[in-house]
Amino acid sequence: MNISFKSRKGTAAVATALMMTLILGFCALVTDIGIMSIQKSRLQNAVDSAALAAAQDLPSTSEAAETVRTYLDSNGFGNAAIDISFAHNNRQVTVEAARTFDYMLAGVLGMGSVEVRASATAQKGGTYIRGAFEYAIFSGDRNQELILNSNGRDTYVEGSVHSNNGFRYNGNHDSLVITGVLDTVGRITLNSTHVDIGEQRPFSSYIEMPDFSEEIKRLARQNGTYYNTSQSFNGELHVNEAIYVNGHINFNSSKFSGIGTIFATDNINFNNSVAYEGPGTDSICIYSQNGNIHFNNSGAVIRGTIYAPNGTVVLNNGLHTIYGRIIAQKIIFNGGIEVISSPGDLVFMEAFDNGIRLVR
Repeated sequence: MNISFKSRKGTAAVATALMMTLILGFCALVTDIGIMSIQKSRLQNAVDSAALAAAQDLPSTSEAAETVRTYLDSNGFGNAAIDISFAHNNRQVTVEAARTFDYMLAGVLGMGSVEVRASATAQKGGTYIRGAFEYAIFSGDRNQELILNSNGRDTYVEGSVHSNNGFRYNGNHDSLVITGVLDTVGRITLNSTHVDIGEQRPFSSYIEMPDFSEEIKRLARQNGTYYNTSQSFNGELHVNEAIYVNGHINFNSSKFSGIGTIFATDNINFNNSVAYEGPGTDSICIYSQNGNIHFNNSGAVIRGTIYAPNGTVVLNNGLHTIYGRIIAQKIIFNGGIEVISSPGDLVFMEAFDNGIRLVR
């Protein structure tokens, strides 16, 4: 009887000891989980701050990357594994960070360490840089194909092309090069034996045409030049502000330089051969709100964006080189054209589309 009682007493003591060990182990685990949760929150806050600060440096990816490292280091995460990526013409930065933390108490359960991760995406601007402005050539017409007629000259597009209808290239023996994506709502028809396209995506989604006319009007009234009648510009033209013309514009100028937007509510006509002579950081936007943009010359060199959201851009004769983008409701190409897009050709937007915000 006494032996049985002592046996049960000893068994209970062992069970109690084991239970206490488990309870203490789980308490340690809960404590460490709480600590890791705090560390994850700290890391997420640091990554958010780093992404927001880096976005202010865009489109300079090198400066943005340096800012990310500086912010993480100043917040105690300089030894974290960091991955930095950019998107949307270098107007968006994503920061991902990971750091391994040692458990303080959970070693009782054989748990040594855990990796904590955090990520954040910040964007500079964003109202207009998505959609149509992601493309080197964008045709918004839902009822008509985007047609390129080579007429004996090659066509080169550095960037991507979108049509809200179909796409047709009539080149015969002339070459068509599109380094990016050709995506269309309708079919893609290529009448040429010399075609080099990065990727073809027929039957893609419709994309809306943006309109930032009110922003340009406000900028012109505040810091730029506002004309209430049609204008003609002659000789050399330097742009360092927003120019708003309530009417049409005739360009008899031979040279352009500077950064800004030249806006007309009606048609814009280029009557001479145009050379845009400025440093590589210059970027203008030729913007017709409700009219067409005609190049009535043997060739033009423009650095910036040709934009007719409700009209047609017409490039006839000669070889036209656009260091930027062509975005219009309709586009007519008759002859060779080169369109070379890059993040820098959207610099003109910074005057009215430069807010910084977290998007993820």
